[in-house]
Amino acid sequence: MTPTQIDRQRAADNPWGLTARQCYVLRLYCKHGCTKRVAAFENINSRNVENHLCVARKRMGLFGNDIRLYLHWDRWIRTDEGELYDE
Repeated sequence: MTPTQIDRQRAADNPWGLTARQCYVLRLYCKHGCTKRVAAFENINSRNVENHLCVARKRMGLFGNDIRLYLHWDRWIRTDEGELYDE
């Protein structure tokens, strides 16, 4: 699992302190829709995907299967890489 340059940049800029791998997994999850599809398309173990999502969820202050994780992430990405993000 190798994060791209955009994932490293987002890791440096995000307001939650997410790592590059957590940013990578969130990006892939939003692209593919579920952990099993991320694992299948990207050839990554689904347990690794789930673990990174769980840690990202905790860092963002969200618990359980909460769709707000992906909504907060997507809104932050769409606001010019977080410059206008207000929680």
